[in-house]
Amino acid sequence: MGKYANVQVSIRWFGRWVYLIHLCAGFLLPGCAYYDFDSLRPPARFDHPFAGKMTIVEVEPEEIWNYCSKGVACMVELTPTECRVIVNKAYANWKFEIMQHETAHCNGWSAAHEL
Repeated sequence: MGKYANVQVSIRWFGRWVYLIHLCAGFLLPGCAYYDFDSLRPPARFDHPFAGKMTIVEVEPEEIWNYCSKGVACMVELTPTECRVIVNKAYANWKFEIMQHETAHCNGWSAAHEL
């Protein structure tokens, strides 16, 4: 084990606790979305259907951390003709907003979320 193995494990578990808090808040406050998806809407130049083949993989909440650092969704593969997106099943109520965001990444919007 490396020098920072314990730190990496702690960070991974911390992320899972943050996710559980988000999930519980969603169940306890169903009228309130924890995430402000309006602030994550892509600029118009990236907000259009992906021209190639898009594959959407829905995963269980405990699996999302194997793919995505934020715990909600992420684009994991991109070629000029194919894009693959991983989505957390727990966020099904926000699927439209999440897919709008991730499709923009497939269309070239960077992780820096430039305007």
